[in-house]
Amino acid sequence: VTNGLRHRYNDPHFLETLSGLLDLMYGNREVQKGLIPLSTLHMMTSSHSQFLPMMLESSEESSRSRAKEALVSLLLCLVKKCPTVCSINHFVVLLAAYGATLSTSDQKLL
Repeated sequence: VTNGLRHRYNDPHFLETLSGLLDLMYGNREVQKGLIPLSTLHMMTSSHSQFLPMMLESSEESSRSRAKEALVSLLLCLVKKCPTVCSINHFVVLLAAYGATLSTSDQKLL
């Protein structure tokens, strides 16, 4: 997971797969004991050097918008699993990333 977040952060396939794995692996409290804490995963995701450029990307280029959508889905998954990772400091970035369109990423940001 950590290597993937380091080296494949812009890859929508990796981010989508990670979101799916989080749903499976963190669904059962007993399984979570040996896993990376969700707060750590959220911190690794939101403090990455590419986080702001990807979230603030407004281009409709399919690969970039798909990566942004996958990142927003990952963040949504993390917040649903562990609501305590939400901080008021995150809302500024999320609001700036919101483009007021009907795109999937904007709908998830709402």
